[in-house]
Amino acid sequence: MIRVKKSYPEVFNEKVNPRSEMVNGTLLTDQHGKCYLCERVTTTDYEVEHRMARKDYEELKCEWSNLLLACSYCNRKKGNRYNDIINPLLINVEDKLKQEIDFGNKQMVFSIVGNNSSPELCATIRLLEELFNGKNGLRKIREERFFEYALRKLKEFQSVVVNYIKEPSDEHANEVRVLLDIKEEFLGLKYWIIKTNPMLEREFGEDIIWNKVR
Repeated sequence: MIRVKKSYPEVFNEKVNPRSEMVNGTLLTDQHGKCYLCERVTTTDYEVEHRMARKDYEELKCEWSNLLLACSYCNRKKGNRYNDIINPLLINVEDKLKQEIDFGNKQMVFSIVGNNSSPELCATIRLLEELFNGKNGLRKIREERFFEYALRKLKEFQSVVVNYIKEPSDEHANEVRVLLDIKEEFLGLKYWIIKTNPMLEREFGEDIIWNKVR
């Protein structure tokens, strides 16, 4: 999960219809077709998600600032139980939450950076853990398939990174940069692979800024 950049067309200054083609198209473009929670590229399974659930915040159901693109898997998992997660439109999520993969134990590990254990960050971690690891670390079939897809993608990225470390050529650097493009998946997890290695951060630090306000 990383910060999301959202455009604000003048026509969206007032209430919008979450089902409209314009809303759907703008979200798809803004988020490069990716779910804002898991960062997978959606195909036809995308949904317009209300960050603050319609059930609890009826007044926000047509507010453009409350609408985000999510995949059906994440939207159903989140439901109306996680109104208190951090707002990815305002916060550099990848700087606030350390996002790692424990290959040995086949688990995603999320932790708060620094001492700021706000309720919003804690809620976000609980949601991400449920998405990737299932409840109490136990994954059902759908969750296991979801995790295996993420694991495969991150292993591919790790392999490319290792090639660069062994031989830091322009060719290998470009292969890493391709997988760090804003349109690619699982950038929050890739961010911390780069961030925790001084050699990689020196070379690719400018490639992991993405949607941050500069």
